[in-house]
Amino acid sequence: MTRINQTLVSITALSALMVMSSQSASAADLGGRYEPEPVHNYAPAPDPYWNWTGLYFGGNVGYGFADVGSSLDRITAPVASLGSTGALTSDGMFGGVQLGYNWQRERLVFGLETDFQFADMQDSAFGSNPAFAGDAAVDIDSFGTVRGRVGLADGRTLYYLTGGLAYADVDFAQVGIGLGNAIAVGDNKTMLGYTVGGGIEHALSQNLSLKLEYQYLDFGDAKFSGTDLGGNSYASKVDVDMHTVRAGVNYKF
Repeated sequence: MTRINQTLVSITALSALMVMSSQSASAADLGGRYEPEPVHNYAPAPDPYWNWTGLYFGGNVGYGFADVGSSLDRITAPVASLGSTGALTSDGMFGGVQLGYNWQRERLVFGLETDFQFADMQDSAFGSNPAFAGDAAVDIDSFGTVRGRVGLADGRTLYYLTGGLAYADVDFAQVGIGLGNAIAVGDNKTMLGYTVGGGIEHALSQNLSLKLEYQYLDFGDAKFSGTDLGGNSYASKVDVDMHTVRAGVNYKF
C-alpha cells in the first residue's frame, strides 16, 4: 500500500511539473513574439499649385503671314485716285526673344511681357487696273509687342490670354505707270497697332518651361510717299495685319 501511495505521489508531482513547464513556455512565447512597428510616412503633402511668380527670359521661333493691302492716290492737283494696286501676302519664319514677369495668386496668374522678333516675311505682286499698272513689294524685317498676360494655373500648366501694343518695321515699294506717267513710291516705316492672342505654357522644372502661342497683330495703316517723272506727289495707303504661331522656351530666375 505504501508503494502504491508513493507511486501516486510521484505521478502527481510529475504532472504538476509538466503543467508548470507548459505554462512557462507559453508565457515565454507570448512575451518574446516580434511585433513589427507601424510604418509612418513623414513626407510633406505636395503643393497643389505650381509657383509661376518671378522674372523670366527666353527665346522663340515661329511662322507668320501678313495680309497687306494698298491704294495709291495722287495728292497734288488735280487730285486723283488710282485705286487698289494688288493684294500682298507677306509670310515667312521669324525668331526672337522675350522678357517678362509673373505674379501668382492661388491659381490666377498675371503678367507683363515684351518680345522682339527678327523676321523674313516678304511678298511682291503685279497689280493692274484702268488707272495704274505696276509692281508692289513689301518686306517685314522685324516686329515686337508689349503685352499683358492673364491666365489660370493647373499645377505646372498655365493657360493664358494676352494682348497689348504691337509694332513692325515695314519696307514698301511700288513702281508702275499711271495717269500717263511713271510713278515710284517707297519708304521704310515703323507701324504701330495692337495684338491679341493666347497660349499654353508648361513647366518642366522650377526654372524651365515650354510654351506654344498664337497672336493676331494689326498694325493699322501708314502712308508711303513718292513722285512721278512730272514731279507730282503720290501716297500709297498701306494696311498690314498678321497671324503668327510660335514655340518658345523660358527660364525663370
